[in-house]
Amino acid sequence: AGEPPSVDRPTSRAAAEAIKPKVANLQGRVLLALYSQPGLSDEGLDRVLGLIKPCRPRRRELEIAGYVKDSGERCEGSSGLKTICWILTAKGETKARELINENAPRYERGVLRRSGYDAARRIFA
Repeated sequence: AGEPPSVDRPTSRAAAEAIKPKVANLQGRVLLALYSQPGLSDEGLDRVLGLIKPCRPRRRELEIAGYVKDSGERCEGSSGLKTICWILTAKGETKARELINENAPRYERGVLRRSGYDAARRIFA
């Protein structure tokens, strides 16, 4: 759903190259988390997915690609400020279902739907 961004600096190019093999995995995890728990903020996605590094760049790539959009709702972040709550677009829901169906032989569909973020950890581990 997109390439990791970089500016024309050696360190930025190196970081973009280093993350490339992990991008699809991380994007898939974000899609499944939002499929099972619509309305998460970036901070909520980080917490649900147990990520050490922020998922915002992956969520932003998915937004640019048309898989994720602003729900119009706001939730309070840990700073006390209001943050955007994200949801999947129809295209994002279709992609999330494809990810689930591709992995259905390994996991029960009902379990995946109820607990997509846990499934994302197993599917994309």
